Amino acid sequence: MTTWQAMAALEGLGYRFEITAEGKIRGTVEGKKPPEASGLLEIVRRDRDSAAAYVKERQAGATVVDDGSTYSMFDAVAICGAIRDGEAQLFGMVTYHRRADTVTIKWEPLNGQTSAALLDTRREALRNALQGRLCVLEVLPDGEMTGDEIDRLNAEYGRCKRLLEGYKQ
Repeated sequence: MTTWQAMAALEGLGYRFEITAEGKIRGTVEGKKPPEASGLLEIVRRDRDSAAAYVKERQAGATVVDDGSTYSMFDAVAICGAIRDGEAQLFGMVTYHRRADTVTIKWEPLNGQTSAALLDTRREALRNALQGRLCVLEVLPDGEMTGDEIDRLNAEYGRCKRLLEGYKQ
């Protein structure tokens, strides 16, 4: 995660930044400090010059358009698996964009891998799991099921297929 991405994530958590008369960055947050802010603040502290440049740009009216944290639904599910299994850390809120069918999620690997390497590993695991689930759903004996059970399985099959359509090698 870059310094600018961390700054944008902190703003998303309610932080506001300004440059003091001494040229230092001052950040404030209303209420309690969110627990996920600690990791983001550590990233910001590593490159104070870049953080100051970010604040100056924001004060001039610039907006961070793509902070590298918007993913396809498939990738977001893969990332959530890594977070659930303790391989990655989530920062801030997860936002689903219905119209674009994308998810904004700020995260960072915890196991020393790059985010790209961890995401590739998780993509493959998710693809394999979805394909396996589809195979199971295709061979279920629907003659022995009620109409409600068939409807639920069809809905699950459709969700798996739609999610799998977002897979990119």
